[in-house]
Amino acid sequence: AAGDRRPGHRTVRASAADIMEIDSVADLCRHTRTPFAFLMAATDSKFRKLNKEAEAAAAEVGTVLKSHTTYKLAYIEASKGHVAWETDQTLVPECKALWHEVMKLVGKPKKR
Repeated sequence: AAGDRRPGHRTVRASAADIMEIDSVADLCRHTRTPFAFLMAATDSKFRKLNKEAEAAAAEVGTVLKSHTTYKLAYIEASKGHVAWETDQTLVPECKALWHEVMKLVGKPKKR
């Protein structure tokens, strides 16, 4: 899996081999007391069985977000500085759903 190398960013495009490492990722997060949840990212409808296996494996060790992101070129281009839903309007609903779900998990920011 390839990750974002910028400091503070840990985005990863998972592969079938990464399913075996879900426990390791969860253990690392727990050891460092880092809250975590799994996002089924870049899901492809051609790989329904793999998607279900990955989701089931993640659910055994932690929270799996209900929101998923699909395997679309706009997300790949987002790594170049583009915003996915600006280049592909069909992604607006899944991006909004993910944002709302994450905000529910982290809570509202505290006012200073």
